[in-house]
Parts: sequence; structure tokens; C-alpha cells
Amino acid sequence: MCLSAPLKCVCCRVATPLFACLIWWLGFLFLFLRVFVGVVPRNPADLSHNKITNHGVRLLSKIIGSKSVVMSLNLCDNQIHKDGGKYLGRALKRNDSLIDLNLRLNRLDDEGGRMLFEGLRNNSSVTYLNVCSNAMRGESAKALAVCLANPDSALVSLDMSGNRLNEGDAELIKDALQESVSLTALDLRANPDVPATSDALAEILRTTRRNELHQRKLAQEA
Repeated sequence: MCLSAPLKCVCCRVATPLFACLIWWLGFLFLFLRVFVGVVPRNPADLSHNKITNHGVRLLSKIIGSKSVVMSLNLCDNQIHKDGGKYLGRALKRNDSLIDLNLRLNRLDDEGGRMLFEGLRNNSSVTYLNVCSNAMRGESAKALAVCLANPDSALVSLDMSGNRLNEGDAELIKDALQESVSLTALDLRANPDVPATSDALAEILRTTRRNELHQRKLAQEA
């Protein structure tokens, strides 16, 4: 008699509440450190390679809302799909503490990417974002363009390499980037339908370089 299926079921039943407990304890720890100790952990949440999935992200999104103290969150390679992008997007609409978010090597797809960027539309804290290798396409590019056109956007570095953008998407991002003065690094490599010789890529490189020099000048004058 094969016991693998029942065993897998039991493991899932045990792992789910354990992960939920971990998430809530993590949130309590951050709150305790901030309120009672006066310490804000700067790199507290590396949850990469844990198979968190959408369910785990739904739980996690509850502690990265308006009262979150989490500044860096690594969710790389966690089998997060489009619903995970929806949960994170909702949380980011209320969040003002998260600076660094890594979602590399997940499965957000185009819809999940769109909802994530829609959540970032009025976010003024996320500075470093990695969404490499998430099968994002045109809808994600459109939502990103809206973010970049917002003069209050805090994005400084964005990795969208290894997705499924085409040259039209790159043109859209290039045009939106003309409104940005903060983004100094944008990686669009390994998008198979965006040739390395693309005029849009060359213009994006010039714009991010311009922004970098501008930010350096501001820092020197400060």
C-alpha cells in the first residue's frame, strides 16, 4: 500500500499552521524590537527558497501593511503565483517601511506583475525591486510605466530581466522613464523579444545614467 499521498497530506496540514505561526511571531518580534528596544532590524526577512506559495504570502502580507517595520524582504524562489502578486500589491498600497523587495524566480505571470506594480503606484518607500524571471508581459509593463511616471516614485533599482517583454513594452517603459529622476538602474536583459541592439534599451541606459549623475550631484550639494 502506498503511503506517500496520506503522508504528504499530513505534512501539508502540519506545515501550514507552523508557517502561519512563524509569520505571526516574526511580526511580533519586529514590533517588539521597534517599540520596546528602539531597534529596527535592517535585513530581517530572508525567506528565500522556502516554497511559501500564495498562501504564505497572504499571511505575510498581513504584517507588511501600514504598521510594518520590515525594511527588507527576500521572497526569491518561493513558487509565488499571480494571487501572491495581488496580496503583495494590496500590502504595498499601505506600506511605508519596505525598502528592498526581492521576488526573483517566482511565477507571478503577467496578471500578478500588473497587480504588484499597481500596488506600487503610490508607494514611496520601495527603492530596490527584483522581479527577474516571473514571466511578465505587456500588462506588467503598462502598470510599471504608470509607476515610473509618478514623480514621487522611490524606485532606484529595478531588475526585470528574464521575463517575456517585447520591444513595444521596452518602448513604453522608455517613454515613462522620461518622467523619472530617481531610477538609476533598470535591467531588461534576457527578455527574448527585446533585441540587445534595441533603440529603446539604449535610450533607457542613457536616461538611467542621467539620473545617476543627477542623484550624485544632489548628494554632493546636500
